[in-house]
Amino acid sequence: MAAVARAQLQAHEIGDPFVAGRPQQTLVWFEDDMPMRVRFDWLQGGEAEGLSWRPFDYKTTAGKASADIWGRRIWDDGLDLQAAFYTRGLQRVLGLDEQPDMTFIVQEVDPPHAVAVHRLSPMALEYANQRIEAAIRIWSHCLNSNEWP
Repeated sequence: MAAVARAQLQAHEIGDPFVAGRPQQTLVWFEDDMPMRVRFDWLQGGEAEGLSWRPFDYKTTAGKASADIWGRRIWDDGLDLQAAFYTRGLQRVLGLDEQPDMTFIVQEVDPPHAVAVHRLSPMALEYANQRIEAAIRIWSHCLNSNEWP
């Protein structure tokens, strides 16, 4: 699967994202005195690598990796929120001005192990960011008031 993924990712013009970077990177920050945490499957970038920050999330599927199926799964599984929240963490911890792109790499477990690359549009990320802001406000209110509607 790894060899197929590498070959197919070259065709997607993102190269092999797993060459430079670090696996399983955790970031922790605070918002409104509340701890926030994310854990990237793979985080590429930084001054050491001379690359801009690029987070990747690798998913496998027993179904199809195609855009028509994963376009729906992204919303159904909350991956829009994951992408927005993870890149929010990068912005907060590293002081980035712009929200980096999060790339979902989806690979089929059955041969021929097709690979698809999925990213959210800026509008989808903005909507997810609005939902995250609302969730943080609600969580903060609940913690401060000890009211849990």
